[in-house]
Formats: sequence, C-alpha cells, structure tokens
Amino acid sequence: EMMGVFPSTWRAPAMATHRGEVKLWTTKREREMMDYRADLFAILKTTEKLERAYVKDAMSAKDYEKACHKLLAQFRTLSEALKHTVPNVEAFTKEYNMDCPAAINRLVKSGMPATVEHGNVRSADTSKSAVNVASTVQYFITAMDSLRLDMTAVDEVYPLLSDLISSLHKVRQANSKGCDAVHMHMQCHCLCNFIHMQTDSHLH
Repeated sequence: EMMGVFPSTWRAPAMATHRGEVKLWTTKREREMMDYRADLFAILKTTEKLERAYVKDAMSAKDYEKACHKLLAQFRTLSEALKHTVPNVEAFTKEYNMDCPAAINRLVKSGMPATVEHGNVRSADTSKSAVNVASTVQYFITAMDSLRLDMTAVDEVYPLLSDLISSLHKVRQANSKGCDAVHMHMQCHCLCNFIHMQTDSHLH
C-alpha cells in the first residue's frame, strides 16, 4: 500500500522474507513512522492540488477555506508526530522529488488559508463585520476555557487557535478605515499575542 503513495525513485529499508516478499519495516514503530510519512506525502500533494484549484477559480472561497483549515490542522498534528524524523518538510519534498511549492507556502510558511491571509472582499459588508466580531469573541472564550481545562495537546489546541486567528484577520479586514481600524488592529494584535503566550505556557 505504501509503494502506491511514494514515488518510484524512493527506496525504503527492506528485508526479504523466505517467500521472496519485501517488507518495508521490521518493527511496529518503523511501520508507524512509514504510515506517518505516507500521510505527510498525501497531505502535501492534496494541498498543492487545492491551492491550484483555488487559483484557477475551480472552487468557491468557502469550500477552499474549509478544506484548507482541515489540511492545516492535519499537517500540524502530523508535524508534531514527525518532528524528530522529519524536522524539515522542504527537505522531505526534495528527498521524494515532490514539486509542491504552493503546498509548502500554505502549510509551512503561511499557516493560514489564502482567503484569510489576503482577504475575501465579500466579507467587507457591515453585517458580516458584526458577525466576525461576535465569532471572534466566542472563539476567544472557547480557547481560554479549553486552556483552563488543561487541553494542551496540539490536535486539541491548534483548531481552536486557528479559528480564532482566522476570525481576527477577518475583523481587521472588515475594519480597515480610519481610527476604528487602528483601534481594532491594536486590540486584535494584543489578543493574539496573549493567546499565544497562554498556549506556550501550557505546552511547555
């Protein structure tokens, strides 16, 4: 199953059996790491296709953002599991001859959907702005409650922070004029830094 995921140029440590079969692992731990690497390969390829589809306007911004958030969460969780065996994702892509610059930019460098990073003009109306503000407050409360309950695992914390940061960006984009924009920007910046400090203290 793994050979269908990795490119033909890849060579795994193999051990021939008495039947002439080739095993890609010799221990349970090696098998788990192989599965993780296959998952990472699949996430990178999927993200690359997602980014290209969005650029070509082959999908809506809403569908793109939902799919991208899911891939980002999966990538963060997987990166934590592979932090010792795959410390550099870009090196991983070169090792397996992967051509996925858009995926590297989105997953490794940006860490947020393009709709959040660059803004979505359809979210600039007043009613949408009010909804974004309300959502940001709710995400903040949820994140803080989770930290108080000692929910510090990456797969628990990251989705909460991802929702909060995305909502903060939308609020700033929808309030981009005059003094209100400056005030909102300062509030969002302080709030974001506070959440990160709280998370770091719990994770470490």
